[in-house]
Amino acid sequence: MAVFDSQINPLSEEFQTNTKRMMVGVNKFRGIEQRVIEAAEAKVPRYKKRGYISPRERLNLLLDPGSPFLELSTLAGYMQGNDIDGSAAGGTCIAGIGYVEDTRCSIYVDDYLTKGGSITQFGGGKRKRMQLIALQHKMPLVVLAQSAGGGGYVWNDRCDFC
Repeated sequence: MAVFDSQINPLSEEFQTNTKRMMVGVNKFRGIEQRVIEAAEAKVPRYKKRGYISPRERLNLLLDPGSPFLELSTLAGYMQGNDIDGSAAGGTCIAGIGYVEDTRCSIYVDDYLTKGGSITQFGGGKRKRMQLIALQHKMPLVVLAQSAGGGGYVWNDRCDFC
């Protein structure tokens, strides 16, 4: 394996400044992600009364305990279409790569807490991307479906969001 000789000095003023700037952006991104999750989770009590398990709970029950889950495209559709406050980001599904029965899988869970789980244009692209990841990496695709329907999204061979 080739050895890379880096000229980067992590103690330099430039590196420290760039790190601080990057962390501001990362913290802003993580804050938006958290607000989206909190907006969805605020609806959980209403659905629990109906006997539903929240999408994130369903996902946690599926995944091997203690195993990692890499969530992808968390802000798909952020401030697009009729998402005027950012609370509908995520494409109405939770998607990522995780382990089920010690097998790495591509997974998506319809998030009925956001727009009833209806499949938006961005959500359709996000779901298709998870299918492509599964195909390209020869992983099983696990789908926990519970949505309000297609929302007018047309599936085609072109994925603008992948």
